[in-house]
Amino acid sequence: MSTTDKHPAYSDAATVSSKETEKAPFCLITAPDNKKASEWSLVLTARGIPHKWRNCQNSTCIEVAGHFREKAETEIREYEAENRNWPNERILPATCQNTETCMFVLMTLCAIMGFALSPEFETARWNGAAWADKILHGQWWRAITALTIHSDPAHLLGNMLTGGFIMVHACWYMGSGLAWFLTVISGVAGNLLNALIQPPAHVSVGSSTAIFGLIGSVTAFRAVLQKSDRIRDYMLPLGAGIALLGFTGSSGKHTDLGAHAFGFISGLVFGAIAGIIVSKYGTPGRNVNFILIAISVILPVTGWFMAMTHTG
Repeated sequence: MSTTDKHPAYSDAATVSSKETEKAPFCLITAPDNKKASEWSLVLTARGIPHKWRNCQNSTCIEVAGHFREKAETEIREYEAENRNWPNERILPATCQNTETCMFVLMTLCAIMGFALSPEFETARWNGAAWADKILHGQWWRAITALTIHSDPAHLLGNMLTGGFIMVHACWYMGSGLAWFLTVISGVAGNLLNALIQPPAHVSVGSSTAIFGLIGSVTAFRAVLQKSDRIRDYMLPLGAGIALLGFTGSSGKHTDLGAHAFGFISGLVFGAIAGIIVSKYGTPGRNVNFILIAISVILPVTGWFMAMTHTG
């Protein structure tokens, strides 16, 4: 007669059947399914333990010689312990079907900012540029308005093409409200931090600071949602983001590397915070997205109101 006992070391995944003594001619290790049996077979093969498969009523068994029983059990137990949480749980937000809406918003922004390139708005552009000295002396709104100003059509078109591609992906992955909110606040924070290290006469314009803020946000957001125990799983998206910053944000005669770098760093911080919140509460719903979009609109509108009404 053989006995069948549940083996607790396998986390309720395996059942071992054998003779009463270790001198039994063979023992059967019952796997919960064929996939698990295949994994255990590979483990035993790698450790040099002879075995073969056997069909056991409604399950799959691995037959090993009785004197290999203890070693086989130990190897399978250690394998299960090491891989208990593998693959790592990934909390992926539900994707949003909003590509058309995002493209419409991008084209509208491009049209508005393109219209603002006309000579009639030269004074307004100067009042909204990120002038380091004036930002540090109270004109904080310049950190916002500068994101909407471009030096020429080529500057605007380059930012819209690069940023548009990333924004469509971010809106699809995060939801429109969260993506636009992270873009705006990362860009603003990047300009504020950049003003702290630049000489007083330093002036910068362009949405590229916000674009690199978005890149940093997406990088950190995706890394946090991986919920991995291995540092290298976080280093891969971070390295990709830094590489993108290096390739696209550090070259060019008029490139403001400081603004790009601080935008990216700000995005990493805000994106990580957003990732933690989403991993706990889920992707923002309709109402939260509406609030985030409203804030993303109100900030530049308020900034331009301050720029146009400020004297001195």
